[in-house]
This record gives sequence, C-alpha cells and structure tokens, in this order.
Amino acid sequence: MGNRLWTITAGAMLLATSALAQQPGTPYEMGKTRVKDVWIDFKAGNDANSGAQNAPLKTLAEAWRRIPRNTPLDTGYHLHLQAGIYPEIALPEYLESVWGTREAPIIISGAGRDKTILAGDLNVFDTRYFYLLNLTMRPSPAGDVFHCEKCSHVLVRNVEMDGGRWKKRSSDQEAQAFETFKANQSEHIYLENSDFHGAQDNAIDFVAVQHAHLIGNRIHDTQSWCSYAKGGSAYIVVRDNEIFDCEEGGYTAGQGAGYQYMVSPWLHYEAYDIKVVNNFIHDVWGAGLGVNGGYNILLANNTLYRVGGRSHTIEVLFGGRSCDPGDDRSKCTTYSQQGGWGNTLNTDDYVRIPSKNVLIYNNLIVNPPDFKTGEYFQFLTIPGPFSSPTQNRAPNPAHVDAGLQIRGNVFWFERPDIPVGIEGEDQGCQQGNPTCNLQQLLKDNHFNTLKPEFFNAAAGDFRLKQPVSGIPVPNFSTWDVFAPVVPTGDLNNTRWTAPTVGRP
Repeated sequence: MGNRLWTITAGAMLLATSALAQQPGTPYEMGKTRVKDVWIDFKAGNDANSGAQNAPLKTLAEAWRRIPRNTPLDTGYHLHLQAGIYPEIALPEYLESVWGTREAPIIISGAGRDKTILAGDLNVFDTRYFYLLNLTMRPSPAGDVFHCEKCSHVLVRNVEMDGGRWKKRSSDQEAQAFETFKANQSEHIYLENSDFHGAQDNAIDFVAVQHAHLIGNRIHDTQSWCSYAKGGSAYIVVRDNEIFDCEEGGYTAGQGAGYQYMVSPWLHYEAYDIKVVNNFIHDVWGAGLGVNGGYNILLANNTLYRVGGRSHTIEVLFGGRSCDPGDDRSKCTTYSQQGGWGNTLNTDDYVRIPSKNVLIYNNLIVNPPDFKTGEYFQFLTIPGPFSSPTQNRAPNPAHVDAGLQIRGNVFWFERPDIPVGIEGEDQGCQQGNPTCNLQQLLKDNHFNTLKPEFFNAAAGDFRLKQPVSGIPVPNFSTWDVFAPVVPTGDLNNTRWTAPTVGRP
C-alpha cells in the first residue's frame, strides 16, 4: 500500500477532558505504563527460570500462568518473546480473566514480524488492556487465529495474522483458519499497521464491538468478506487500509447477527456510526463497499478497483436478525422487551434491519476493460421497501434509502449500457425520495461520464493525474432516540474527508 500520511485538523486532535479518552480514528496511545518485564525464549529458556532477561522462561504458557487473574492489576506484565518459532505446546490454551489497566497492561511483544512466530492460535476471554505487538501468528489447526470475547482495550500493532492460503473460486480450498481475527461482545479494539489474511470466512469479524478502529492494515485473501462489523457494532473508524482478494465483499458496515449475541443497548441496527474513509479496496468479487442494516454510516474518499464482478460495486441493503437455536434464546425475549428489533421465533423469516442516514461521498470506483463480470452487472444495489408481519418492533415497512446520499463519486467501467441499479420500480431511491433518486444520482455523480487517468495502475500507483473535485461531506444532523437509549455517536464528518476524489 505504500507509506501515506493522514492529516487531521487541529480541532479533531483535541482530547476529551478525561486523560483516558481515545480520540476516534487516531493511533492508540499506550501512555506511561507500570509493568514487570518477563523474557521468554523457546530455544534457550526454561520454565523453571525466573523470567529475567538472563534467565528466560521457555513458554508463553508459563509466563501467562504467573499473571494474577480475576483482579485488576496494580503492576502490568510485558512478556518479551525472543526470536524463534513457538509451537502450539508453548502457548496458553486459553487466556482468561486477566484484568490489566491503562497503567498496568499486559503486553506481548516479539522481536519483529517473521522473527517471532507463534505457530498456534490465541483464544482470549474477559481480558482487559491486552496489547499484541511485533510478531507473526501462523497456527496450524482450523479455528480462529485470534479470538477475543468480552474483551476491553485490545491493541494489535505491527502483527501478521496468517490464516493460511486458498485458491480463489476453486473447490480445492487450502485455508486453515475459519476466521483470522474475531472479536465479539467487546469494546475498544484497535488494529493498526498489521496484516490479516487467509481464512475460510472473514479476515476481520466484529460482532457487537463498540469503539474500535482499523488503521493502516492489509486485509485480504479470504473466501468470504475481507471485513465487517455487525450485531450492533458501533463507533468505528476504518481508514487507510488496503483491502483485497476476497469473495463476498470488501468492507461492510453491518450484515446479519443472532439476536442473543448482541449487547444492550445496541439492539436495533446492525451497525451504528461507522466511518470508512481513504481505503484502497481492490480485486473483490462481491461489492467493494456495503452497508447492511447500518445507521449514520459514512463511506468517503475510498478508491475501489476491480470490484463487484459478481453483480455490483457498492450496496446498501437490509441487515438480518434471527434468534438462533441452541444458545440462550431467552435473551431474545429480554431484548425485545427492552425495545430491540428482533423476533423470538426459530424461523427462516428473519427480521430485516433497515439502513438509515448512509452517506457515500467522493469515492473512485474503476473497473478496467478486461475485468470479468457475471451475466448481470450494475453499479449499485439498493432494494425497495420490505414489509412483513414478523418484523417485530423493527420499522415496518423497512427501508434502506431513508436519508441515503450518494454524491461526488466517479464510477467508470469502459463498457456500454451499464445500469445505475435503481431503474426498476421495485428498487430503492425512487422519484419520491428527496435525497436519493435517479435524476439526482446522475446529476451528482459520474457514471461512465469521466474516465480517470492513473499515474501507473499496473505498478499499483492509483493517484489521479488530474484531480477530480468532489463535494463537501455534510455532518450527520441528528441521532435518533432509541429504546433502550443508545449513546450518541460522532456526528462530525468533515474531519475525515476532503472534497476531492481518489487517492492522495
């Protein structure tokens, strides 16, 4: 992806009065820490040693065993993994209930990518202030490379998580991991300057995650989505990532979730307040960008190349909600009594979750002439309203185009007669919609009317030779009143975007 600078206005850099505040979308600040250093060397260490630098332990499992559980730490632990390969037997089977604090975190750091290699997965539960730095993970068994449940303040920085390899659109699949990185029912998850790839499902999967960011990562090579955030995930910034070589989709705000896996009060939309800005998304067979049941979602200043060959490049769809069989289905009833959107039925007639206030501004979407597509191809997919007696507290009929704005985008595919995608009367964005209709879309965007000229696309340089003026991005005007009450997200969008199109 290359080195890139991200500029944020001075006003956006002002921190909240709390010294612990994390400004959305800025690199995570670890601050001053109070930790005990523990050294680990699988080749030269011994688990009977003290863990001092001159007397290292042999395994990460032993180092983890020595950390107190179920109590907030007064002194944290910095576990230094020396260069080498750490087999599965050297790793903790389950990392559970270690409660670091901001001043006393748990830090696991390696000697660098491809120098310190964990040949097994990490399964983390109920753990706080957990930082993983400067190493590579290449587990052999199927499962998730890294899974964190009910975690808080997790930082992954300069890490490669390798879930395996697979052959695109082939029955001969080789992926080892089910997912590369997964977090569920967690908060404050920060993924920075790392490489997540190779999975049967998704490279990064957030379910019911609030307060998070993905900054400067490579996210790629999966049989399903590259990344999504769903199940009531909220307050997330996705910026400056390279997202590529995935089947189902590039990045999607929302999708579909089991009702009982959500967390109150985020019980309505699949995704709230997600800003996806300045990413490079390419070689994705499904939609490059999507919103599936999202509220106050911003997609702006992204560059998409060779995307949507299956049918369309960008989608704004319904999310899905079901009460899944098996696990604690009583939560579905509890959440509905609180005012959540979902049913308590074990039925295939799942609840459609609407999308609302989606802003799609100043994106560049280009497919070269040799890009292969399915029989039917269109630029956008935006379905019409959906009505059902089983909507159960969710808006009925449900819409995906309420407050939808698509402006300042350049779509180019050198092929004649490509429809926008909303021409049918059963689609969304019909003439009565004041913010999104065919006449407005053709006026405020370029659909095969402006051919972008890159400096050198063949060499990966997708800067435009001639800058294209975009449209200033508005702020979100309101935050709806929900029951139960959902904390207000960031209504300010101007800090993230500039009125130009294409990569800087």
